[in-house]
Parts: sequence; C-alpha cells; structure tokens
Amino acid sequence: MAGIDIANNYYRQLNVTSNISIDLMDKIKETPESAWGTKLEQNVIPLSVDDFQKDPKIYQFIKDIGDTTRLSIFRFFGNECYNWHVDVIRSSALNMVIAGFDSMCIFGTIDVNRRLSNIRRLQHEPNQYYLMDVRQMHTVFNFGNDTRYILSLGLPEVRFKDACEYLQKNDLLLNK
Repeated sequence: MAGIDIANNYYRQLNVTSNISIDLMDKIKETPESAWGTKLEQNVIPLSVDDFQKDPKIYQFIKDIGDTTRLSIFRFFGNECYNWHVDVIRSSALNMVIAGFDSMCIFGTIDVNRRLSNIRRLQHEPNQYYLMDVRQMHTVFNFGNDTRYILSLGLPEVRFKDACEYLQKNDLLLNK
C-alpha cells in the first residue's frame, strides 16, 4: 500500500456517516449542569466505548487504536473562540460536531515572527467524523449563539499519519 501524503493536510474526513448523533444529543440534554467538568476552557462529559456500538466501524477503530479513556463530549459556548494552540496531551483526535454548526476549526502554520500562513478551515458537516492533526496550530471559532457540542476521541500515542494509514487500510477515509 502506498503511503499517505499528509503534507499540509491538517485533517481528513472519514467515509463514515454517524448513527449516534441523536443518542449523543439525548445524553447532552439528560446531563445535569453539575455533571459537566471543566477542562481546557471547555466543559466536558465522558463517554464510553459502548456509546459507539451503532457506529460499528468507529467502535472497531476505538478498540483497535483508540484510547477508551479519552472519549468525551466537549461543550463550547456561542460567540466565543479560544487561543491558537497545539495539543500537548494528544497526537491526533477523531472528532464529530453534534450541534453548533455555525462554528469552525481553523489550522495554520506559524513562523518565527508569529505570522500565520497555510490556513485551512474545517467546517464540520452533520454526522461526519474527522481525523485531526492536533499537533498542528489550530483554534475554534463559534460564530453562532448556540452552544457547540463536539464528540472527541483523543489519541495521545497515535500520530496523525499512523491513524490515516489505519483508516485508509480499512477503507474509512473519504477521498477528497
């Protein structure tokens, strides 16, 4: 199998349409305010690998190379953004926006003069999973009044390139 060209490729869309968005939204609505934890300027509720059984290909991905302790829903309030950053505790992440589609993740390259270039925007589509290289500079803007909820599986030990190769081998990458 030929390698994957990931130059300037901050994210890849998966060839998997989710069947769990409604279940996750129900979980969000049922979660009392006091259960949301605070983490990285966002509020978080943990998930279980069993929450993914209706998405069998993602369930298998988690079992094969995921970290079942890093499954969460992140909450990000409307009309906010957070600082440009590089994740230090994860190498890559599998994400899916559940609600709050008037938001976007933006990636870029920063030079020694702190100038951003090679900017790429990820505008999530409903029920779609994306593998993201979170070791690249990125930020999130939520332009809407609605809260953004995003499912996130952190992959602390799995590099973006390695996760892409697994996904390609299992025919899970969308060829865009």
